Amino acid sequence: MSWLGAIVGGAIGFAAGGGPLGALIGGVIGHLATGSGEDQAKRASRREKLQAAFITALFSCMAKVAKADGVVSEREAAYIKAFIQANFHPDQKPFIREVFNTARDNNISYREYIREFDQLLGYNPVIKQNFLGLLCELAAVDGELTEKEREILLYAERVFRLNGYVNAFFRFHADSGERKEEDLEAYYKILEVAPSASDAEVKSAYRKKCIEFHPDKLQSKGLPPEMLAHAENEMRRINQAYDAICSARKI
Repeated sequence: MSWLGAIVGGAIGFAAGGGPLGALIGGVIGHLATGSGEDQAKRASRREKLQAAFITALFSCMAKVAKADGVVSEREAAYIKAFIQANFHPDQKPFIREVFNTARDNNISYREYIREFDQLLGYNPVIKQNFLGLLCELAAVDGELTEKEREILLYAERVFRLNGYVNAFFRFHADSGERKEEDLEAYYKILEVAPSASDAEVKSAYRKKCIEFHPDKLQSKGLPPEMLAHAENEMRRINQAYDAICSARKI
């Protein structure tokens, strides 16, 4: 089975307990007339349910970020189209497009999708970090972070308990190559270690991140395999943060 099979089987509607993600899935499945199967839902593994929740919540929240200022821009539309085209199989695309379009046009708040996704995952900070990183990448497409986009991202950051992630993300991407004190602060945030940490503690934090972001580890925790290439972006930021800190410390 796959995450799409778990969705079609109704596993996420069951796991969500009738929340907005389950309702959205039900509406999309009904619209696409793909049917459902209780047996599939029963056979779906915990991993497949988490992967299904990730995909549904991700494209729901991407829709809210893209339309945060009232309209989806051409750059955002092109990014979403290319993102789906590059990462998903033909049989997955109709569901994903319908999720995005439904969430884009409905009146359900992004807060509801984010809260339910957080509850479904439980304590799973690495997967939540990948999720928030993807939302940040979309918000950065137009070249600037608007107030309404920031509002959504900071809400997710707060619910996911990823304190400082959003500012660190955009500070990292704004780095001109000239190391500033605030840039180094962002790098420490990326490694989740204090600037006062010892060299040994910095190295230990980096090694921990490398283990957490190993592809097998990510999939076991619920990251869909289609998202592994984008998880490499998180690892790239971690590597660059570590290299910058080592350079500043001369270690």
